[in-house]
Parts: sequence; C-alpha cells; structure tokens
Amino acid sequence: MLPRLTRKKYLVAATAVAVVATGGIAFAYWTSTGSGNGTATTGTSTPWQVVVTDTAPVTALTPGGPSDDYSVAVTNNSDGHQSLNGLAVVLDSTSNEANCPVAANYTASSVAFTAGDLAAGGSTTGTFTISMNNLATSQDPCKDVTVNFHVAAS
Repeated sequence: MLPRLTRKKYLVAATAVAVVATGGIAFAYWTSTGSGNGTATTGTSTPWQVVVTDTAPVTALTPGGPSDDYSVAVTNNSDGHQSLNGLAVVLDSTSNEANCPVAANYTASSVAFTAGDLAAGGSTTGTFTISMNNLATSQDPCKDVTVNFHVAAS
C-alpha cells in the first residue's frame, strides 16, 4: 500500500516537477565582441618582354635613302594587369660613334601602337622606322657602321 500524500506534499512535488521541467528548457548566454587581423601582400610590376623584328630589311641605310621598317611586340609576363603607356625607340650609338654620331646621322620615328591595359600574358604590337639623315657634310665615316638601338617600354 502506498502512503497517502497530503495536499501540501502534492504541492511540493508539483513545484519540484515544474522546476525540473522548465529548467530543462531554460538557457542563458553571454554576449561578446571580437575582432581579428590579417595581412595581404602585393607584388610588384614585372618588366615587359620587348621583341623587335626588322620587317622590311633594306640593303643598307643611306643618306636620305629608304627607311628600315621594324615591328615591336610587347608582352606582359606578370601575373596581373599592367598598363603599357609608352614605347620609345632610343638610338644608342653607332659602331663608329666617334666619327659617325648616331644623334646627328640617324632618326627613329615614334612607335605607332595602342597604349592601355594588358592582362597577364597579353601582348600588343607596334611599328617604327629608322632612317639615315641627309646632311650637308660628308657622311663617309658612317659607311658600313651598325646602328645600336633599343625600344623602351613604360
């Protein structure tokens, strides 16, 4: 036989059951804030690959004679985009610079090309000419010389 529960004992038992039941579904939490730091590293520009080709070789430059035509191909060898803003032909010297100075005896045209953004691996081309000036003085020291030049990309 079970012991008889009084009204007071039922109330205590019911309260205990209610506390356990609601305690099982009640929860609490803390709020917080935080932050983290990181870094990213940028690269640098990569030199352009510049290839010059003599597209219409003349036998030899002569005073006031035909120009020599060249093409130039520029390639972006970097991993990202680079902006090609300029191409310039620089006449460096002749193989007889002391007697046939390049600046007085030869002229290079501007490079005809389209400036702009080149994606990684992208390329563009341009053209220019080199000619021998026709001076009022003898240019015999310029016979059989080599004209040294380069194309600067920026």
